[in-house]
Amino acid sequence: MPNNQRQYERVSTSQPTIILHHQHEDTGKMIDISAQGSGVIANAPVLEGENVKLKFTLPTHAIHSPFEISGKVVHSNKVRQQYLVGIVFDTINPSYESAIREFISNHHSMRD
Repeated sequence: MPNNQRQYERVSTSQPTIILHHQHEDTGKMIDISAQGSGVIANAPVLEGENVKLKFTLPTHAIHSPFEISGKVVHSNKVRQQYLVGIVFDTINPSYESAIREFISNHHSMRD
């Protein structure tokens, strides 16, 4: 499958995110999400190939505790003073995947 084709549908968002990597905790903003991964604008460098953990909430998620999902950085590009980071999730908890799919479904309902 070519790199520009995604297996899972991705939707835009603007959620504050904490990125844990190399025992550091950095802040960022999630700009899109799918059941397989996420795009994040990070305030500090995150290297391609790095293992990370994202902590975030979703507006439609009934439980208000943050999601914590591990993943791997597949690309990281400096844009001005920030970094555009693409993350592919590792094996995802089924309840997290269900909540992300619900968020995507609700996102579409709001557009229609």
